[in-house]
Amino acid sequence: MWKKLKDSRTFYIVLSLLLAFIIWGYVVSEVNPTKEQSISNIPVIFQGEDVLEAKNLMVTEGMDQTVTLNFRADWDTISRLSSDNVRLVVQLGGISEAGEYRLQAEITYPSDVSRSNISILNDEARYITFTVSNLVSREIPVQAKFDGSVADGYQAGEFTVTPSTVVIRGQEEVVNQVDHAEVVLGLTDLTETFEGDLPITFMDSQGQEVTSENIQCDVSTVYVVYPIVMVKEIPLTVSFVAGGGATEANIDQDTFSISPSTIWVSGPEEVLSTLTELSIGEIDLSMVDNTPNTTLTFPINLSDSLTNESGISEATVTLTITGLSMQEFEVDNIELINVPEGYSADLVTQSRVVLVRGTQEELDQLFQSQIQIVADLSQLSSTGVGRQTVPATVNVTGGGSAGAVGRYSVVVNLTRE
Repeated sequence: MWKKLKDSRTFYIVLSLLLAFIIWGYVVSEVNPTKEQSISNIPVIFQGEDVLEAKNLMVTEGMDQTVTLNFRADWDTISRLSSDNVRLVVQLGGISEAGEYRLQAEITYPSDVSRSNISILNDEARYITFTVSNLVSREIPVQAKFDGSVADGYQAGEFTVTPSTVVIRGQEEVVNQVDHAEVVLGLTDLTETFEGDLPITFMDSQGQEVTSENIQCDVSTVYVVYPIVMVKEIPLTVSFVAGGGATEANIDQDTFSISPSTIWVSGPEEVLSTLTELSIGEIDLSMVDNTPNTTLTFPINLSDSLTNESGISEATVTLTITGLSMQEFEVDNIELINVPEGYSADLVTQSRVVLVRGTQEELDQLFQSQIQIVADLSQLSSTGVGRQTVPATVNVTGGGSAGAVGRYSVVVNLTRE
């Protein structure tokens, strides 16, 4: 069997490999020969940037350099070196002015490697060239831009940006190109207010982005609020109080109008979704005569939670009373009521002409004696003695639904008892 094994080719191959491994292990562990090796992409580290910045200086070119070094060392040492644990360090503390520099970098090795066992074959590669520029700072405004869309039935307000300005620092030539910082909101179909942080981009005066690693900023994002509210077209309406013989049925609908008839209103959805119309006022028909196309003006008032986006503060109502006639009656039936205690009142006004409205048939059946003027002295503006004007009401007790049109008053002489 031994003879057969010795005659096997496989046996000699395995034996050769075993012997080679034993010899290699001996050379590495006992002899440890020297070896040359190049390591690429060794990073360059700049130390003392804070010292440089305190002098209003900064490195503007050469920051991201890597270097290839050629090493000679024993086999064991060189096997421990790589671009992950070897660094070239440039000290900036001695620089005091802007300019182009070429400084020798210090090499740092892993802690388990002895520097004395290593030789650098291309020592000139340790000289690092870089540029130092003057550092300036500027305060620039932050502008917000909407690049999305608002859903139908909603409306966007104005951006609020916090902070509204930022401070940038960097190379003077680059910093001077920056006009403002910009944030962009690009969400679509917005139905509610956006609140959140957005990244800033530096822009020049032409709206082009200024890209430079040499620009430093005190913040990288700003807080943005973009209000979104519901918007709705709301019809304007008025209500009517029957009087002067007229009711809402006596208003000519062909000529009746409210101008504007609608306004655009924005506000919270929970408030605006239930608002179907806006009443701008009440019309007392006893104060409206039979003049065709009588116009009345009303202010448009909204609750504090809503905004009048149309910007129209008043509306004009035009109306005409139809189907009724008017007739004047001279009335001397005047009664004083609620005379203040301790006073006596005498009528100065003995009669008033009263305008009564109703159908012609009602007016024909009405007698002067069926009309009475009542002055309530509790409405006096003061209780001083002498003549005073008192508002009065007109009671029409005959003539069906006929009633007085307009405002009336009488003059009384008030004396103390």
